[in-house]
Amino acid sequence: IKFISIIFLIYLGVKSINSKSKLDFGKYNLNGGIASFSQGMSISLLNPKIFIWFIAIYSQFMSVDNDMIFNTILILTASIVDATWYMILTILVTTNIALDFVKDKSVILQKFVGSVFIIVAVLLLVELLI
Repeated sequence: IKFISIIFLIYLGVKSINSKSKLDFGKYNLNGGIASFSQGMSISLLNPKIFIWFIAIYSQFMSVDNDMIFNTILILTASIVDATWYMILTILVTTNIALDFVKDKSVILQKFVGSVFIIVAVLLLVELLI
């Protein structure tokens, strides 16, 4: 599985580096509303890495001996921090300045991301072979 993943990373990297197309935001509806919110919420809630991270962090504090208010405060704190982070990030990356930057530099960004994929794939391959 690791080897197939390495090949796939190299494929994605080469494809990204060779891509000459610029992103065209005109053909997408950037005002997704409830559909975008639902997709983002489901990604956040169903992401196993986020789930494991919360279990690892909050299992240190959760106990059956705790009262319900303490456990509720822990859960609400995590939820509020997570939701606030996603809202701030969404606002930052969807501003006109950020969108204009991505539009103008999309080819360079694609080449950069492709290079990072290939570097990660090579490092994983070296680790696999050693």
